[in-house]
Amino acid sequence: MWELGGVPQRHRTDRLGAAVANGSGMKEFTARYQGLMAHYGLLAEKTNPRSGHENGDVEPRHHRFKRAMDQALMLRGSRDFADLAALPPVRLAAVKRLTARVDCGSLIHVDRNSYSVNSRLIG
Repeated sequence: MWELGGVPQRHRTDRLGAAVANGSGMKEFTARYQGLMAHYGLLAEKTNPRSGHENGDVEPRHHRFKRAMDQALMLRGSRDFADLAALPPVRLAAVKRLTARVDCGSLIHVDRNSYSVNSRLIG
């Protein structure tokens, strides 16, 4: 939504349990998904049964959106908003940029995790 500069009129999701209560009616969405749609004023839609081709390339975007929303709310310390005006006025950065030094074992250390990199990057 930040990239669009606004909120679309409707949001389409697949029929998995995270959003859809797996009923047959178009209105049978989970409470959390309904809450998200109501919060942003979106019309919720779902793909047709056994129509995986309708998901297209939106699956990775859904994942990134959900992960970014979850991270932003965790950092905020609360998932409750008094009203739409209480939403953050600026975008939360989608990435965290760090400078890491490659040690003599070809490792970098980022947020308590170690990652192996090419040995020519040592130093």
